[in-house]
Amino acid sequence: MTWISLRKQKPPLDTPILVFQRYRYGTHIKIVEYVRPHNKGLPKFGSAIEREKDGTVYGGYPEDGVTHWMPLPDPPKRLKLPSKE
Repeated sequence: MTWISLRKQKPPLDTPILVFQRYRYGTHIKIVEYVRPHNKGLPKFGSAIEREKDGTVYGGYPEDGVTHWMPLPDPPKRLKLPSKE
């Protein structure tokens, strides 16, 4: 997988993704979603997304400084736990 620049392509809405953020004093890599808060307006990056039963989306904590994103890798396959003897 490679990082995708926001200048080239926006991520899919309502899907967890990995983002690279640049700040004045450093960088972060986080899992967030690209959502349209309150189902209107421009999409934003957010963490701790909340969804109401009627479909209303709240952006949670806004995440600024995102420059690149990539899809999340597939989760690990379920491992068989050792038996207790």
